[in-house]
Amino acid sequence: MDTTAEDLAQLAISVPQSVSSQNILVTLVADFDFAHAGAVPSAAIVDVLGDFGITSAGARIALSRVARSGRLEQVRNGRQTSYKVNPSGLDDREQRLRTYVGFGAEPTRWDGKWTVVTFSIPEEVRGLRPKLRRELERLRFAPLTDAVWVQPRDHAARIIEIGDDLDVSLAVMRATFESPERSGLDPLGAFPLDEIRTLYDQYRRTFEPWLSLVRANRVDAHHALVLRANVLASWRHIALTDPDLPRELLPDDWPQSAVRDIFVELWEGLGPIALQRMRDLVRPHDAELASRLRVRHR
Repeated sequence: MDTTAEDLAQLAISVPQSVSSQNILVTLVADFDFAHAGAVPSAAIVDVLGDFGITSAGARIALSRVARSGRLEQVRNGRQTSYKVNPSGLDDREQRLRTYVGFGAEPTRWDGKWTVVTFSIPEEVRGLRPKLRRELERLRFAPLTDAVWVQPRDHAARIIEIGDDLDVSLAVMRATFESPERSGLDPLGAFPLDEIRTLYDQYRRTFEPWLSLVRANRVDAHHALVLRANVLASWRHIALTDPDLPRELLPDDWPQSAVRDIFVELWEGLGPIALQRMRDLVRPHDAELASRLRVRHR
C-alpha cells in the first residue's frame, strides 16, 4: 500500500500556499481530537508538522502563535514542554468543525423571501460601520448598496440583536424582489458567484485525481496524513466563503454537491491510515497519548 513515484509524478502533494502552518496545526488538533487525548509534547508536534514540509523553527512558531490565539495552552513538566487544548470555547470550536464537515450536506427549503437590512450610521460614530459590516459578513450577507445588505436566509432576529449590541439604528425586513433586472439591483448579483465557483473548480482540480488512488488503497500513511489535512483545510475555506445560497437561486450546474462528494470520500477514506501515521509520529514521545488519539468522522 505505497504511493509510488509514478503516482506522485502526476499527483505531487504539498501544503497549498493559501494554507498556513498555523491553519494546518489547528486543523490537525481538531481532526484528531487532541482535546480528549491530553497534553502533546511539543517535539511530537514538530515531528507531525515535519510531514508537511514545515521546518522545526516554523513548527515552533506555529505552536507559539496558536497558543497566543487561545486555542492551546503550554504545559511544562521538568524540561519537557507540551501543549493541551484550551477548554475555553471548546464547545464552540467543536460546533464549527461539525458545521464545516456538514457544509452543503442538506439544502434547506427556501420561502422565496430575502432578509434585507438597511442602516444609517452618523458620521460622529462612523467607527461602528466596519463593526456592523463584519457582523453582517459573518452571517453571509452581501451588500446590495453600501447601506442595504441582503441574505436569503431568515436572520432577522439575530440582526436585531446585533443592532442592539452595537447601538445602531437599522431596519430589518423579509421581502421579495419584483423584477430586479429592471431596477438594476438584483440581490443575487450582490454575491460573488464567479469567485466561489473558482474555489470549487480549484478544489476539484487539486483533489479529484486522488480518488482513484484512495479507492485502490494506494496512498501510504505519510501522504494520507498530509492529504486528509489539506482536504479538510481547503473545504473549511470554501465553507467560510460560500454563502450557501438556496438551490433555487443557483445555476443548474452549480458545483457544490459534486465537490462535496469528493471531500467526503477523501476525508473519510483517508481517516484510518492517516490516524496510523499520526500515532506513529507521536508514539516515540508518548505511547499512551498516541493510543488515545482518534480521528473524526461525520
